[in-house]
Amino acid sequence: MSGTQQRTLHVAGLDEAVTREVLIGAFSVFGDIQSVDIPLDSQSGKPRGFGFLEFMDPNDAADAVDNMDQSELYGRTIRAKLSSRKPPAQLRDPKKAVWADEIYYKKVLARPLATEDES
Repeated sequence: MSGTQQRTLHVAGLDEAVTREVLIGAFSVFGDIQSVDIPLDSQSGKPRGFGFLEFMDPNDAADAVDNMDQSELYGRTIRAKLSSRKPPAQLRDPKKAVWADEIYYKKVLARPLATEDES
């Protein structure tokens, strides 16, 4: 692990009935959890089948992986591994407009638009 120890877990194979509270209940036995995120599908609004848990202590995160990877939750085998994902608050400045982010601008706004002549 480069420099800092990882505290965030990526948990895959989740049933769509698994909520933040369920993940907290299943993983909090390993230590204090700082944040939980279960991304939703933008089209259906349903969970995408995976989530992220950030522990306060990197050792607790490692214990959670050791004990929960390949375990069963809501009748499904889940996969837990350490993740390099940053918590949502660190991804971008929440007070800054998303289009003000240089990377966002380069990827989305700076691409050329198709014109009718190109069709």
